[in-house]
Amino acid sequence: MKHILRFCLITTALIVFVNCSNSTKILPKKVQNIVVTKNESNSIVLYFDSNGRLTELKDKFDHCVYQYFKDSIISIHNGDTTFNYGKIQKGKIIEYPPYDFSYTSDGYFKAFGEGIYVSNTVENGKITRAKFLDNDLTFLYKKDIQNNISVDFSYLYFCLDDWRPLSGFLFSGLMGKRTEYLPTEIYKDNELLVRYTYEFDGEYLTKIIMNDKMNYRRSEVTFKIYYE
Repeated sequence: MKHILRFCLITTALIVFVNCSNSTKILPKKVQNIVVTKNESNSIVLYFDSNGRLTELKDKFDHCVYQYFKDSIISIHNGDTTFNYGKIQKGKIIEYPPYDFSYTSDGYFKAFGEGIYVSNTVENGKITRAKFLDNDLTFLYKKDIQNNISVDFSYLYFCLDDWRPLSGFLFSGLMGKRTEYLPTEIYKDNELLVRYTYEFDGEYLTKIIMNDKMNYRRSEVTFKIYYE
């Protein structure tokens, strides 16, 4: 279990559908899987359904299966152990122990619990500020990178920490209204903390490279995206 909890950075019902009620038009081709690699090693594979929801997470150590119902989401670890259970209400996750969720009046994800763990501010379809692990973060958008493929990357910055325990809701498509754009840089105070590089095949996003130095530990994580 240590491997599934400690892979990534220090810096992710069957009736419920993705909430995309903004001006972003989602491209028709569906994401089949995403290969996540840290520092050119330790790859894992995330598999998705046609609604952009995570269904499986696999690597050489572990296999998690995610199942969605009208009012709940569960993850099953290695075929027999229920690892987590979340509650869904009106198309949004409202609880995923140990976290309770809150949303803004216009439907964006706002915070876990009372904002102690993470909270963010969305303006004009962009996350502009966030409070994350006692860090005050500012988001910069040097290019208009649309968040318009079937998998919602609105809250990829959660990967600034060990995101695997979070993946059941991070990539569930049930985090409320998706943001319209993806950031290019994140700053803590005036110091560059994270830089994102995006690669495309035509209009389709095919790779995200995330370079970070949160807590002074430099990492590079690559999300390579494959379509049906």
